Amino acid sequence: MTEGDVHRGIKRGQVDTEPRVLDGEVCGKGELVARQARNVWDLGFETSRRPKVQVFESETMIRNKRELRRGGRRGATAVELAVIAPVFGIFLAGIMEFGHAFLTVGTLNAAAKQAARYGAVEGISSTEVETRADNILSAAVDTTSATYLVKDASIFDSGSVPESIDYSGLPDIELLNAERRQLYVVRIEIPYNDVAIMPPFWAKDLTLVGQSVMRHE
Repeated sequence: MTEGDVHRGIKRGQVDTEPRVLDGEVCGKGELVARQARNVWDLGFETSRRPKVQVFESETMIRNKRELRRGGRRGATAVELAVIAPVFGIFLAGIMEFGHAFLTVGTLNAAAKQAARYGAVEGISSTEVETRADNILSAAVDTTSATYLVKDASIFDSGSVPESIDYSGLPDIELLNAERRQLYVVRIEIPYNDVAIMPPFWAKDLTLVGQSVMRHE
């Protein structure tokens, strides 16, 4: 009698009722049924199913715990992003603004230098120098609010140069009448709010300046 036969016989109530020899002993009806049941147990009929249920439950519990941890981590990630994203955005915007400001200052200096060299030769007026500077600068930024100064820079030839100079207060110079080797300065000023990528609150009323000092030939 196989394990399957015993299981099917017990399930259908068709176990033999006649005395039989089991494990070398003559057994009655009740004892036969009990021994057959023990044999089924010993053969692992029931135990073969119990571990499977336990493993299934363990896997389910592990899966649930993982999903809970994953869900909690997703929530923590969302909170971290909400805190870090604005700070990172402001930091990135600051880098862009500072870079743009330095780029604009470099452009102002380059335009002032080229305009000053243009006016160093004879026959060029101060108005032509300002126009030259505007043409160079307008290719890069909006020059609507730009201020152009062509001033006498003889103060730099003196023995002592003041720490702070009011360039707007320096004497005007007409380059057509300038003497040979006379110093002059070409200065360009522009409000940063008019050329900024996004007008920053920390740069309110900030003025960018570029200038070049040259000797007339």
